[in-house]
Amino acid sequence: MRLQLSCMLGALVLSSGVWADVTSLEKDRGHLQLGDKKSQTTGKQLNGVTRGFPALSLIDDSGLDYQVLSDAGSSIATSSDSGAVGEASYTAAVTATTMNGGTEQATLEDAYDGYSGICLSNNGGTGPCDAGLGGKSINGFNYEAYFNNGPPTLDASCSNRQILFPSQSVYPNIVVSRKVFVPLNDEFIRWQTLITNTSASAATINLITANDLGSDANTLIDRTSSGDAVVTDADQWVTTFQNYSGVSTSDPRLAHVFGGPGAAVSAGGISFTNGDDRPFWHYVLNIQSGQTVNVVTFSSGQPSRADAAAKAAQLVALSGNAASCMSPAELAQVVNYAAAAGPVNRDVPMMDRRVLLAVMGMLLALGFVALRRNSL
Repeated sequence: MRLQLSCMLGALVLSSGVWADVTSLEKDRGHLQLGDKKSQTTGKQLNGVTRGFPALSLIDDSGLDYQVLSDAGSSIATSSDSGAVGEASYTAAVTATTMNGGTEQATLEDAYDGYSGICLSNNGGTGPCDAGLGGKSINGFNYEAYFNNGPPTLDASCSNRQILFPSQSVYPNIVVSRKVFVPLNDEFIRWQTLITNTSASAATINLITANDLGSDANTLIDRTSSGDAVVTDADQWVTTFQNYSGVSTSDPRLAHVFGGPGAAVSAGGISFTNGDDRPFWHYVLNIQSGQTVNVVTFSSGQPSRADAAAKAAQLVALSGNAASCMSPAELAQVVNYAAAAGPVNRDVPMMDRRVLLAVMGMLLALGFVALRRNSL
């Protein structure tokens, strides 16, 4: 009887521990299904044009709500095409730093006006490509944007934390798809851009990013991976923020991560300038016949400039949470990081709290009965 009692009490303790873990994971406020009322329409001005296509809300561990743009039927601005994030704002006040080292409670908003759209060039174009390019030629360079590719789906194997965008043939034999991920236990957004060469010969394709920051003309560079505020192609990341008005600034402080050290492919033409809200960069990809390459980029919104830099420095390792919901094949296809460290992480599935309460109640009742019998 004592053995049975010990087992039941042990199970109760274990259940309590699991309940505590689940409670910590239930910070997920961005878990949604396609068509859920949390799936919103941006209706905001992106690149000077009011866009009305739907956005999917994914909220990270800090409460930053990323509005990921779904299928864009027309390419008005590449920075707001399929898979880009149209906006990111906190759902509640956070402790934000001020100009002189103090803090204040503020609901930071307007991180982006369209960020991480992409276009591709098959004849050496390096951008910028933020003018709505759908089969355009600029200065003799061809550009094709990724848009009008059908509705996305949610990745059930990733607890619906990852949005899967359909494949699109942007050039004959060049097929592109994207995956956008926001974790429930960390603070970033990640893009995988997978490009496959289905031809019988090798191909060189340039992938160019298109971005529009919510900081607008008040955009300032804070620091880079080199430790200064001067962005060069030697950098793996840069952080930016909106200049202060008085001692405050109302936008999240942003990290932009291009890749990791020692990678086979590094970002080139990295263009960040104070006062310019349209940064861009590109990757030159030599893709063999039948090969798929994976270009992984990150951004993160933070309440302080120091936090943004710390998160950027953490993400360049492409390990731990940064590699969550990436398959071994996808990790092997990554070209702009040297290697992913550690195992692939998956978000822990959560048991419903009511089920845990029922289990705990049952164990308590059994324990009480066992104690009564033992005392007779």
